[in-house]
Amino acid sequence: MFGCVLCMFLLFADYVVAGKYVFAFSLLMMLISLALAIREIQISVKALELELNDLQETVQE
Repeated sequence: MFGCVLCMFLLFADYVVAGKYVFAFSLLMMLISLALAIREIQISVKALELELNDLQETVQE
């Protein structure tokens, strides 16, 4: 979020090259954040599957 604001300020202040680099860096950070969020969801799904399997085993006994 801060990268977006900084990028807009740099472009407004006519620092186009710096604004482009900040924008590119912000996009890279956003991609990394998205990848981490997807991985976290995968871990949570696996944990829920394990819990459901434990519950099924408990009910069957």
